[in-house]
Amino acid sequence: MLVDMFTNPSQNRLQAKAPSAGYHLSVVGEPVPGDETLLTPEALDLIRAVHRKFGRQRLALLDAHFRRRTATDVHHDHPTTPGAPGLERRVVGLTGALHETSSVDALDPTADVWIADFAHLTSPTWTNTIKSHLQLRSAIAGHAPGTRADGGPTVALRPRCLPLLEHHIRVDCEPVPAGFVDVALHCFHNAVALLRTGRGPHFYLPQLGSQSEARLWNDVFDFTERALGLPSDAIRVTVLIDKSAPCRI
Repeated sequence: MLVDMFTNPSQNRLQAKAPSAGYHLSVVGEPVPGDETLLTPEALDLIRAVHRKFGRQRLALLDAHFRRRTATDVHHDHPTTPGAPGLERRVVGLTGALHETSSVDALDPTADVWIADFAHLTSPTWTNTIKSHLQLRSAIAGHAPGTRADGGPTVALRPRCLPLLEHHIRVDCEPVPAGFVDVALHCFHNAVALLRTGRGPHFYLPQLGSQSEARLWNDVFDFTERALGLPSDAIRVTVLIDKSAPCRI
């Protein structure tokens, strides 16, 4: 049944590049204009690799979180680090969903930071998710109407939180964690362009309930850097610790 399901053209439109991976990764969402440039075989390979590396660790972490009642491993003596390139100034920060109008408004050069919110301000339908990633890529490249590649605020992406799944991308018959998809697609398509500007790639993680969750995300970012051949510590993250996290769903 595994082979039948993944070789059915009506259910499996795109597959990973590796010869053995086609039976283990499928994209079952409805076609969205431009998705073939976003969900490339190489990008899907990265999504598959991140899921296989960290999927079980994520489940164990979420299980521990929901079993915990009063105890917590959050400490408030975390060391601070200097502001990352492009984030030294945060007087004016904007947060918004990813559609053409809001993206243009948010990339006003008078703002310091734009948080591209894939979590709470973007309805996570398959079409919205794909269109949002396409819009973000265009904005960063300076191709979106009214935007310039060398201007505007520093971009930070807020990925979907750990409990949420992207049911339209499946690895080994399992839906992939939605936040892993957001990180992989953003870094795969935009990291090099952002590094050239000296302002990214950056992420914003506002709903972390413990050091363990922060450590998992850190490992995901480190793995992504190595997988894409990015400089060590190229990815910078702003973290907000929230004891009630990881996500209210």
